[in-house]
Amino acid sequence: MHMMTIIKRCRMLIGTTLLINSLAHADIVVITNAKNTEVIKAVSVRQIFLAKIQTFPSGAMAFPVESAVSQKEFSEKFLQMTPESLNAYWARLLFTGEAKPLKKLASDDDVIKFVLDHPNAIGYIDSTKVTSSVKVVN
Repeated sequence: MHMMTIIKRCRMLIGTTLLINSLAHADIVVITNAKNTEVIKAVSVRQIFLAKIQTFPSGAMAFPVESAVSQKEFSEKFLQMTPESLNAYWARLLFTGEAKPLKKLASDDDVIKFVLDHPNAIGYIDSTKVTSSVKVVN
């Protein structure tokens, strides 16, 4: 086989692999109940999910909920932490009694249901799961 043909096929294979990989990792978004009127900035999202604050900007209690399937992407995008460093952070908070563990649900669909049932809930899901019943805050 001609060397240029091999190089072209390798490039095509690499390009296809990168495209498939990017499609497999959809964007993560933060959601609240559609009736929630809070204006929530990225810094507040970070503080809520790191248990540094327990309220929305208005003072209303925030109930953060995690998605087991989207946690890695969320921690990297919004918290700028690897899953390992986030686990270590939470281990310290729990050991010292500074915070209670966040509610972790098995799927993005479970997070959506929780957010629908709790007006002050805030969670994160894969952007492909967003419906009109929730409000995207990022």
